[in-house]
Amino acid sequence: MFGKKDKNKEVPGLPDETIPDKSRFIVLGFGFFVLVVIVILGLEIYTGITLSGQNKKLKMTSGISDKSRMILIDIAKKGKLSQEQEYYKAKELEKIMSTKEFQDFKNSLSPNAGKSGVTINNLVEGKTTFLGKDYQINRIKFVTTSTYQNYTEFRKQISLTPFKINFENELISREHPLSKNIKVEATIDVYVAGEKEKELKKLKNSVTNYEKVLAAKQKAEERKKNIKKNKK
Repeated sequence: MFGKKDKNKEVPGLPDETIPDKSRFIVLGFGFFVLVVIVILGLEIYTGITLSGQNKKLKMTSGISDKSRMILIDIAKKGKLSQEQEYYKAKELEKIMSTKEFQDFKNSLSPNAGKSGVTINNLVEGKTTFLGKDYQINRIKFVTTSTYQNYTEFRKQISLTPFKINFENELISREHPLSKNIKVEATIDVYVAGEKEKELKKLKNSVTNYEKVLAAKQKAEERKKNIKKNKK
């Protein structure tokens, strides 16, 4: 009798067909890996160029310059002033926050961020720098995530304040290479006068009197212009 053939028995000289050829899958896998690396590197380069441009734009729209800082220091140093100097001192003081105005400003950041589609992940007060007896720079540090457009709008809304503020150390990074959102770590310097209302009250008469002087000068200039026109 004939016995059953053993299907698993190998025939000498013939390849083992039971072991599949995986070389094609290895090549495809390696090719896919290389493609992923290229895409990630491309995204990193694109992100770096984009964020660099965005940082430059934000710096160009920064709030106040070092000139404002020097004006504030100068105000703090001066003692007795002329009526004209007191007038300009009052005008500068109006651009500086009182302690209460600073707290109101700080508390308004989160609501304004929400309106602009920006998420504030962290917001704290930083170290205060004192300028003379009654003036100081208060700092607000915050971390946000949003699209670049939304952050720009949020920043624009903050910059509309009539007070002296300045954006410092704005660090922009992508949330991750594939994200459309950016992460911003920044500090806002806010100029504060502890005795603002008291100082403005002292300067009220000087402001009123000097405004009369300016009005008189303006009328005199207008008369000169009218005389010149009539002569022609």
